Amino acid sequence: MAAKPDNVEQPAEEPKTRRKPPVVDDITVKETFADDFLGLYAVGQNLHLNFGARRPVRGTVANTPEVASVVSARLVVPLEAAVELYMAIGSVVENLEKRGVIRRVPPAQKG
Repeated sequence: MAAKPDNVEQPAEEPKTRRKPPVVDDITVKETFADDFLGLYAVGQNLHLNFGARRPVRGTVANTPEVASVVSARLVVPLEAAVELYMAIGSVVENLEKRGVIRRVPPAQKG
């Protein structure tokens, strides 16, 4: 059998489509309420998301109730899942904008 010349391009491999496993809805998983997004940070290949729930804080000046956002959940996801979350949220926001439920606020002018 003759050897193939080095300058002949080999056909590129077909990209493998990533199949996600089926979703199993575990009804024992508790839901967590959060009405505040408190921030995020990356550590290595993971994104850490912090959420909070607003609660009254008593015993302040003149016994006036104040509100604090108390951490109610921390979610850590690999960057690949974070990108999927970003795309999903972007799609929902775009749909809400098209329906007029929310509207984009232009950035403030400098100067």
